[in-house]
Amino acid sequence: MRALAAMLAAALAFGCSGPNRRAPAQSPAAAAPSARQEGDAAWSRGDYAAALAKYREASRTAPHDLTLRFTVTRTLATLLAAKLVSGRSGSPTPPAPASTPTVVAPSPREEGDAASSRGDYAAAVAKYREALKATPDDLKLRFALGSALSRLDRHDEASEQFRWVVEHRAPEVAMARAWLAAAERVSDAEASPGRRSVTVSPMPGAEGQPAPAGVGSINGTTAWSGVSPDAQNVSLELRFNGDDASTKGQRFRLHIGLGRPYRMSDLPAGAYRVVGRSAGVKLWEIRVVVGAGKETVLDLTDANSLVTPKDFPPRGGG
Repeated sequence: MRALAAMLAAALAFGCSGPNRRAPAQSPAAAAPSARQEGDAAWSRGDYAAALAKYREASRTAPHDLTLRFTVTRTLATLLAAKLVSGRSGSPTPPAPASTPTVVAPSPREEGDAASSRGDYAAAVAKYREALKATPDDLKLRFALGSALSRLDRHDEASEQFRWVVEHRAPEVAMARAWLAAAERVSDAEASPGRRSVTVSPMPGAEGQPAPAGVGSINGTTAWSGVSPDAQNVSLELRFNGDDASTKGQRFRLHIGLGRPYRMSDLPAGAYRVVGRSAGVKLWEIRVVVGAGKETVLDLTDANSLVTPKDFPPRGGG
């Protein structure tokens, strides 16, 4: 009887642990990395050509991502610089011998870039601000901070960073100015009897220069009696406000030092009211017409100002 019970127990045990037992669940397959993540990986190992290709692939799916567009620009510049250095040395730099890499803690800037790439813009802002404490004059870092702030709809703070970039004439000026133009809504200047219109013509030779269809630009010098931009800093704000049916609602703004040349590109063709102020005083209000594909020259001096140097004697630091 005991032998029969033992055989029955063995059979039951085999039935529970034999071929019909359910296999353990397998772990789900890891998601494939995104094009942006592949670009980050290529950048980290110094393969800038591969990184550029991946960043461009990512930008096609997110064409309005300013941070990604800046990353494409930065990668392209780095790749060109590497080729230039290689060309000067006569031959490509030989690869370093393989060795076990030293683990280095990421810098606040790298942590900010990583946070931005995964969409954690609040963390990116904190890390970029930390990095700026060490390098407050870093143009690209300020642009990255402004981009992250804009993604959080913190427009006042983003405007502050983008204005800094524009005023310091960084390569990212065009993107920063585009953001400011879209975010800011400045009020139209009240019509005044003293404002005047002038006729301007395209810059000689500009007719043959290629330009985007439907847009033009305004550029020129600014000059004021007694002001030397190298000896004193007199702040000047220029506003370009749409002044006809085709430019209605267009608003652009530029900050420079009085006495410096200026340029406002990519303006939709049409009429604009150019208003210049310094220290709260309106110096100019001039209507100009920008032609498509044209360079419009408008010099702003005390000769075509609303006031005279006697009425506006600026002093350094204004």
